[in-house]
Amino acid sequence: MYMNWPAVCEMGKENPALMTAALTLDPQSTLGKLFFQAFSRLQSENEVHGPVPLSLLRREDREMCAGEVFENGIMDNDVFKKYSIPQLTFWWRGKNLPPIWATDVDIELPEEIAEQCRPFQTIDWNGRKWFVSYHEISENKNDSTICLVPAERVAAGL
Repeated sequence: MYMNWPAVCEMGKENPALMTAALTLDPQSTLGKLFFQAFSRLQSENEVHGPVPLSLLRREDREMCAGEVFENGIMDNDVFKKYSIPQLTFWWRGKNLPPIWATDVDIELPEEIAEQCRPFQTIDWNGRKWFVSYHEISENKNDSTICLVPAERVAAGL
């Protein structure tokens, strides 16, 4: 069974404690079986690509990074891969060098958009809303990394 992410997020808006239970209970445990039997809409036979609660993504990132919490955003890209959330990564190395793309797509993130990016915020770019999953500027202010995911795939308020 797969999680029905839109239903989980909807539950989180109504009752964050129940959403937390849905995210943390083992579906194979006795309590998990009872819980998911009572809230069957939270699971699906097919994989559902809806928004995933940000709190879950951050918790899994912390677990994958040995308990470390990153104020710049979600550090481990495998967190997004696990939930089939596509991510665009832009790197700038050196103040006057063009950006390098990790996504094999030759697109530029305009400077005025890059300047708006803050971790865990939503921006508008190219007619879409994007969630800034990571943003770091080096101490010397020459190097920068920005990672964006489609905003509709992350439930930022949950």
